[in-house]
Amino acid sequence: MQDIDVASLLNLSKRPVGQMTIVEVGSVGLIVDVINVVAKAEAQHNIVAILFYLSSNNPDASRSTTNQGRAIAAGTVSALAALLSTDRDDLARDSIALLSRIAKKPSSIMAVLSQSGLVAHFAASL
Repeated sequence: MQDIDVASLLNLSKRPVGQMTIVEVGSVGLIVDVINVVAKAEAQHNIVAILFYLSSNNPDASRSTTNQGRAIAAGTVSALAALLSTDRDDLARDSIALLSRIAKKPSSIMAVLSQSGLVAHFAASL
């Protein structure tokens, strides 16, 4: 059932109205929490995709910044950093891509820089 729920949220997160709904009902924290407890790599991959869509630029820049801020406050950076040590290269690569997107915004870069060992991990993967 959890896989179906995650897939449904992924579909919703692809549209601005779905992104707004996910954020407004307070689901961002739950989505981040699921990364740590879900066993299937496909579901983890879909959760990273959800977070990617939530942090994506949409026509309403203030909404995109708000979504990303809520995702960071919910622990997204630390959850993504934990996925970097997975044995799934595609999941680690997607996590790095999302962390890079988060770090592009001046309001979010400190969340990435303050994550212990994250910058060293980036440098080591070069």
